[in-house]
Amino acid sequence: MPHNTTPTNGNTFNVPKWARNLLFLAIGIALVIASVLFQLKNYPSIQAITLNLGLVTIAVVLVELLWQLCGGTPIENQVSGLSNQIERLSKAVDVIENSKRIGLEAVHDRLGNYGNQADWISLINTSIDSVDLMGRTMFGWTHSGELKDIILTKIQRDNVNFRWLIMHKENKYLPLLVEEDKNIGAILLAKLELVYKALWDIHEALPIDMRPRFQVRLFTHVPLYCSIFRVDDVHYVTQYLFSASSDNSPLYCVKGDASWPKFFAQEFTAIWETSQDLFTQMPRLTSRSS
Repeated sequence: MPHNTTPTNGNTFNVPKWARNLLFLAIGIALVIASVLFQLKNYPSIQAITLNLGLVTIAVVLVELLWQLCGGTPIENQVSGLSNQIERLSKAVDVIENSKRIGLEAVHDRLGNYGNQADWISLINTSIDSVDLMGRTMFGWTHSGELKDIILTKIQRDNVNFRWLIMHKENKYLPLLVEEDKNIGAILLAKLELVYKALWDIHEALPIDMRPRFQVRLFTHVPLYCSIFRVDDVHYVTQYLFSASSDNSPLYCVKGDASWPKFFAQEFTAIWETSQDLFTQMPRLTSRSS
């Protein structure tokens, strides 16, 4: 760009660095020349002052030029770097504070990267008071041979309450569900029959007085937008996406009494309260034979 001075506001102008350096260099040389003249006129004090001022001015200009040749003023570079660090730190602090405010504990790029089946089952073992599971089928949970024994133990030994919320096989949205451009209605329907039976097996293995601690309901009125697995005050939430399977969808963990845990607890309750009880209202949905 040309080095013409440009007005900033009012009558003030930005002076290019080269012009400023040239001006100060000229002043420095003039002061040195003046000191020689003062020496000739026998003014030692004034001569010393002008000589020192001239040398200092010339030195400053030379140092400035060297700094520019080395990539700019070192102090300015350090200040700029520090400013960038402060800005990044400020953004990081904002993210942390916002995470605390909404209750966000952890984020995983996809459900499949969280852990294996044993990791999920082990979370139930950590429960103290209650466990909620909500999903379209929750079929993956029934793959574990340990699930039934762990649930029975947590209910009978630790008095943990379980609520299992899954899709009714007559849900009007079931035939319409799509993942990765494939209709998954028929696949989910086949899984639901197996899940119903697995849940009936757990129900019937419990003593009658313990059965209220294991509740299962079926929703008919929503396609469901996420799965929720809650252990006490910790929610593990997976979004249901049109373009990806649940295993390839984001997973995030929220905890405590912050805004996000409240929203997901509210979502579970809203669907739970308008769903049908598998064991008392709809026993015909599954075969109870072994």
